Amino acid sequence: MDIIKTSLLVVFHPTDGFECIKAQRERFNYLPAIILLFMVIAERVAYIYLTHYPLATLLPRDANIWLEIMRMMLPILTWVVADYAVTTIMDGETLIRETLMATAYAMLPYIILIIPLALISHLMGQGELGLYNALQNIMWAWVFILFFISVQTLNEYNFWRTLGICILSIIAMLLIWAIAMLFFALSSQLYHFIEEVILEIRMLYLK
Repeated sequence: MDIIKTSLLVVFHPTDGFECIKAQRERFNYLPAIILLFMVIAERVAYIYLTHYPLATLLPRDANIWLEIMRMMLPILTWVVADYAVTTIMDGETLIRETLMATAYAMLPYIILIIPLALISHLMGQGELGLYNALQNIMWAWVFILFFISVQTLNEYNFWRTLGICILSIIAMLLIWAIAMLFFALSSQLYHFIEEVILEIRMLYLK
């Protein structure tokens, strides 16, 4: 299967793996990205229930599963939009579907390691919390490195240009979230204003 071959390339030879994604532009298939992102969601939920409670940052009884799914998917999807927008402005060569695919594959370290980390947590106590957090940080560092390599490979940037693009993409992500929050706040105020106007009209006609 292409998903297995590409996954192995991304894990062991990331540049070749992302070149493989770029080479499949004419016969693009969304299914691998959907599968990988579904695995990210499923493993996040499983991690909450499998982690040993002294090391858990979120206990199952306190977990809101839909909120946790949003917390995983929102940064990933926002990154796709922000990165594509920035690279388009900065003479990038990638398409948004390739950015989505590369981002999904860049999550492979999380997919591979998060459940083993949850199981390993049962061999640790509160005293090993520092070690456990260090292992998680290594996993996330691997993910971020793959994000970086994907941007560099898909757009054929040099190191410093890629670094600048990634910083601009992070800023764009923050702007997208800020605009979304502002829109939500204004929409909420508009809703309450309309609700109050309707109430006033009803009271006026009831007199």
